[in-house]
Amino acid sequence: MTISILTIGYGNLDISQFISNLQCNNVQAVIDIRSKPYSRYLPDYNRNNLEHHLVANKIGYKFQGDKLGGLPSNPKLLTDNLPDYNKIRNTLLYRQGLDYLEKGLEFGCRMVLLCACSDYIKCHRHNLVGYDLERLGYEVVHILRDGSKVQDKRLF
Repeated sequence: MTISILTIGYGNLDISQFISNLQCNNVQAVIDIRSKPYSRYLPDYNRNNLEHHLVANKIGYKFQGDKLGGLPSNPKLLTDNLPDYNKIRNTLLYRQGLDYLEKGLEFGCRMVLLCACSDYIKCHRHNLVGYDLERLGYEVVHILRDGSKVQDKRLF
């Protein structure tokens, strides 16, 4: 049996619909992998507010954007001013972040990786973290805006 992990991007989704999507997919914990857990336009998704909403709905919250975020603050992890995923992959912090996820999955935690991007194809949760989790043998499933799911099917 393959172990799966979910991902979700909130885009401009209302917080109540976001929570509903999590509940419909039996999510136990949200792992926030945004480098900067802040939204100017949707304050419900600011780190403290989001954690409050989740806990009120009996969903755990853990920030891991310092390890698994796609916008590194270290300029050495950029190439031509863009995040260089290969450089990020080789950092100790990133490997620690992946290890954290693997431990949660091994203990059977139903978790979802959170980012702001509503289109997972354009997001580091697919192109960086999801890619590496698949290479480790996990199934990555993306929750879409309407709450439906799509499984990553890529060829390596």
